[in-house]
Amino acid sequence: MTLRCTGKLLERLNLPSKLGAGTLTAPNSIVPFSIPPTTALGDWYAHILFTQPAHLILTVSEKSRLCLILPARELSTLETRFQTKVAELLRRMGIPEAEIECEVQKMSPLAFGSTKIYSETGTSVNRSVLGSINEFARIVKWSLQLGERNLGELAEDINQMSCSALDYEFPIEVARDLLRAS
Repeated sequence: MTLRCTGKLLERLNLPSKLGAGTLTAPNSIVPFSIPPTTALGDWYAHILFTQPAHLILTVSEKSRLCLILPARELSTLETRFQTKVAELLRRMGIPEAEIECEVQKMSPLAFGSTKIYSETGTSVNRSVLGSINEFARIVKWSLQLGERNLGELAEDINQMSCSALDYEFPIEVARDLLRAS
């Protein structure tokens, strides 16, 4: 699985992008092409939000538009924190433990990529996910301005909103269906 990061987040992560030909993944490096994901929820996209009192990382599943919000502190631990938070989110959704373990196991090792990279087939990464990220970012910033500070509850609220990219289905329901089918 690849965590597709926006340029602003890649800049903060400060990862090398020098991979040899034929190399699919390398720890703490940026993959120069798109690797087909083996996870049920597909690749995830990530963007850094410069909010007060702390910066946040907004992540969105490509296939389900499931949203997860993490504090942007300690970016060196992003991979393990992300995988742990995905597992916690899936547990709160009522996903069976075996399915959670399978999904998280397929997320490791986590490859980092750019939202601007093209796949080996010449197709671009999914641009509509970036539109969802922009929409979710506005919701997060607006909610924080209103004083809502619990990131888990905020992400759960977003996951229960109909999403135009999913033909107005709910990300939480799409994610459940994808995990059941895998």
